[in-house]
Amino acid sequence: KRLQELQRNLQTKEEGLQKLKQTLEGEKEVHARECEESQRQLDTVRRSKEQTQERCKDLHGRIDDLEEQLKDADAELARLEAQELAGQRRAEKLRQELEEERRIADEEERLADEEAKRAADLESTWEKEHFVLEHETRLLHSLQQKHAQATSR
Repeated sequence: KRLQELQRNLQTKEEGLQKLKQTLEGEKEVHARECEESQRQLDTVRRSKEQTQERCKDLHGRIDDLEEQLKDADAELARLEAQELAGQRRAEKLRQELEEERRIADEEERLADEEAKRAADLESTWEKEHFVLEHETRLLHSLQQKHAQATSR
């Protein structure tokens, strides 16, 4: 009678362990899909950040070019008193373009910073989820070992 009770108890524990295994496997699959999606998003954000940084670099080069053009325009304005009005208009236009390029560069830099923060946030989330999955895997392994020990007795 005691043996039957122990066998029923063991069977109940085995059924519970089997359910726990199934639940953990399902969670592992969901977690793996979430990790993959997070990694895809992280890769997308990184590519976007790299593209934004490249655009910022290009814009800074254009700004340098425009600043050089502005210097040329100011020098020409001093030399060409007869064309003073036309020179002033050109210089003003270049200043406006420079300001617009600076504004665009500032906006691109702000966007790059936001992308970097999102990338860091995604990476942090991924690391936390990875830690939880490792912990659950160790727990499952421990339960499997205990189950193996219990069934070998």
